[in-house]
Amino acid sequence: MKFQDWLPHYERILADFGFSRTEDERAAEFLANIIKDPMSEQDLCTILRDETVAIIGPNTSSKEIREAEERFGIIIATDSSVKLCMESGCIPHLIATDLDGDMDFILEASEDGAICIVHAHGDNVQALQEYVPLVKGRMAGTTQSTPMDTVHNFGGFTDGDRAVFMAEHCGAKSITLFGFDFERPVKKPSCDLDVKKKKLGWARYLIEKVIGSYDIKV
Repeated sequence: MKFQDWLPHYERILADFGFSRTEDERAAEFLANIIKDPMSEQDLCTILRDETVAIIGPNTSSKEIREAEERFGIIIATDSSVKLCMESGCIPHLIATDLDGDMDFILEASEDGAICIVHAHGDNVQALQEYVPLVKGRMAGTTQSTPMDTVHNFGGFTDGDRAVFMAEHCGAKSITLFGFDFERPVKKPSCDLDVKKKKLGWARYLIEKVIGSYDIKV
């Protein structure tokens, strides 16, 4: 998705949540200044183009993860599912994260070869400062605001739907979602469940906007 096509959705999200575009863009600039040797859009699309992609959500079973690893060319883990993948013996190819998951497992997966797609937004600058320097493996940066040379915007709002938009943008052959529940959010520390549920409502809406013209299975 091109930024001009994403922008109307983003502006509605800002209005709905009262978020600041200025703060999002400051976070993106901060990430651009600290990320080392970030992957380009072409690098990512070379990995995803024409691939069958499985996106692993937080309610995926170990059996489903092992089956997905056998059936799909690329495994993308969202923040909350990295621990599930690693405990199931699966090192995801890519991780979509805004760094609020179990960072021990995310850092371990990175060291074992997973590519971290690190997202910057107005509320996670402290996490960016703390964890980005600790990532051992390859990284790419993303933003939901204006893209930069080294911080991309493929569209999307939460980890899950950002992964969908990235795979779609890069020309994946198919996209299949595992373990996503848009009605009952997974509780995280310091997480407002009402806000999380509202975010998942947006994720569902955004994914369904893509489903109409793309091979996405849930």
